[in-house]
Amino acid sequence: MTTNIRIWRALNSELEGGNLNIIQKVLQPKSAEAKNCATCISEHNCSTASADMRSEICSSDLNDSQKDAVLSCLVTRECNHQNTVKLIWGPPGTGKTKTVGLLLFSLLSNEMQNCYMCPNQYCSFGSDTAASKECDSSRLKYDTYGLGNIVLFGNRERMKIGDRHDLLDIFLDNRVCILYDCLVSSSGWKDFKDEWEIKKFCLENSCLTFCTVSSSAKLHEVMARWDLLVIDEGSQIKECESIIPLQLPGLRHAILIGDERQLPAMVKSKILDGPNVKERSYDRRFLQGNMYGSYSFINVAHGKEEFDKSHSLRNMIEVAVASEIVASLFKATTKESVRTKKVKVGIISPYKAQVYAIEEKGGEEDVIIMSTVRSNMNGVVGFLKDHQRTNVALTRARHCLWILGNADTLTKRNSIWKELVIDAKKRGCFYNADEDDSLAQAQAQAITNVLVEPLASLSLRDKSESSIIYHL
Repeated sequence: MTTNIRIWRALNSELEGGNLNIIQKVLQPKSAEAKNCATCISEHNCSTASADMRSEICSSDLNDSQKDAVLSCLVTRECNHQNTVKLIWGPPGTGKTKTVGLLLFSLLSNEMQNCYMCPNQYCSFGSDTAASKECDSSRLKYDTYGLGNIVLFGNRERMKIGDRHDLLDIFLDNRVCILYDCLVSSSGWKDFKDEWEIKKFCLENSCLTFCTVSSSAKLHEVMARWDLLVIDEGSQIKECESIIPLQLPGLRHAILIGDERQLPAMVKSKILDGPNVKERSYDRRFLQGNMYGSYSFINVAHGKEEFDKSHSLRNMIEVAVASEIVASLFKATTKESVRTKKVKVGIISPYKAQVYAIEEKGGEEDVIIMSTVRSNMNGVVGFLKDHQRTNVALTRARHCLWILGNADTLTKRNSIWKELVIDAKKRGCFYNADEDDSLAQAQAQAITNVLVEPLASLSLRDKSESSIIYHL
């Protein structure tokens, strides 16, 4: 309700210091494409500080397109003659988070007020952590305190700040608690009436502010003028909600970052970028056999979809196959004489009942096992038809992606899954689960259990979580 009230106020121009410059720019689709001001570019290039920053960016380990994106945004930031809106686009695995981290650090170095936002409390950790790390490295290099000009504010419980000690230094509520005793009237410092005045003081003097799009409404209440706005995961933001930060006082430039082919607005899960761009070799083997290469579709022909008590679908035969694969991975990794790095395994599925049965945690892991669940004579695939869900699911793996599904069901109708199965066959990545003795045995046992024993007997645990990660 709070967010809806903020949206309503923004739509009615009731926010303090309403600034329509950026919105007017957005509402001019037929205008010529904005070009960087030649005067500002010249002044920017002649600046010693800008030259030093440009040299540091060029010497970073970003690729050329990432460096160009950062440099272009910095040049735009210096322009005082026009308002601009820019887009940094990239599919999973192209290093958006890393690029944004360096961009934010570069903006912080200019000592002007900038704001970074995400759609919700869950998806901002990647970039604010990246920016904090950049500042930490700078602090070590120049022997200075690097986090004083960074502020992160939001709901402590939703953001789970208690579990994120690396963010405590920049979290606003934590900073206010530290400053409170120093800034009360008896201390001899400036007289602050309450904690909100201290918060306003911190926000007004920050060079880089992290918050959600909705909570940016509070920034309209402070005496500050924001030069540049960066909105990450732009595809997850509703258009009506975006006008809250786009009206910030003094705002001249906005940068949107994201990929419209990933999940849209209202998704409450942490969506990370794809495989880490630092990885040079994706072809790692964790199990023996062609079935367990970097990519495979494992046909579970004997699967049986069914509803659980919450009327969500699950497939206990696929649960058994996934469990057997995880068990094999555990055995394989514990046999290694030299353990250089833990293997992270994630199991994902679009259905809650399957999630509860396997207890999956879908993030960015070394090995991802995807259970598609659907197994019926009519070729009904339900949630699997959603291209955005499919795109997210198929881009979570660093090294190996193994898909479990019933090929007959998935190919009966013209969907993206039919194309995927056909493509897997053409590439020689299609396998039948029966070809592996341990998987065949697990399926046989699971079928017996489904017919004879209680359905819950195959659950790895009884408690429900959104996911499970195995560190092997």
